[in-house]
Amino acid sequence: MTSQHLSNFIKVVDHALSPEFCRTLIARFNSAHALGQADADHIDGLRDFDSIMFHHNATFSDAIQPVVTSMIAQAVTYCEERQIPEAQLPLGSMAYEGIRMKRYVKGEGRFLTHVDVGDARTAKRALSCFWYLNTVELGGETLFFDQQGNTILTVKPQEGRLVIFPPHWMFPHSGEVPISGDKFLLGSYLHYTTDK
Repeated sequence: MTSQHLSNFIKVVDHALSPEFCRTLIARFNSAHALGQADADHIDGLRDFDSIMFHHNATFSDAIQPVVTSMIAQAVTYCEERQIPEAQLPLGSMAYEGIRMKRYVKGEGRFLTHVDVGDARTAKRALSCFWYLNTVELGGETLFFDQQGNTILTVKPQEGRLVIFPPHWMFPHSGEVPISGDKFLLGSYLHYTTDK
């Protein structure tokens, strides 16, 4: 499979979340962060961001259903457009991972090249889904690479934009440092389950 074919499995959807919803989540995150409710996720040489798990913070409980609804609807369209059989990606029996909101601080935040499945715990992930909650004019792009390290797709952070793709080893990607302002995003995964 060539790089061109791999990029066909990375879908970018604009306006997947409304501007009002995105801005509300950012305001809530900033308030929660000011109260010390955000976790710092910093691993030297890999990643640097602050995050909040929606399921662990009542401030975000009403935001879970709209995000899950967006994720499922876009996953169905993703599979239909690529003619992926239900037997290969059984959306009807999948679960989802807890929704995590991240803030990448201007000039600092990053997530160096990685894949979203790397061990037995994460092997249940079937599709990666993340939404940019704000537009970053300079920096903050998500870069996707082929196995030789060549960039096959660059995605600019744009308010409400969704990126959906397989989380496996064929799709290494990075979150670049935002330059013109902080970058906010939501992330989750559709999971395989043991139910048939």
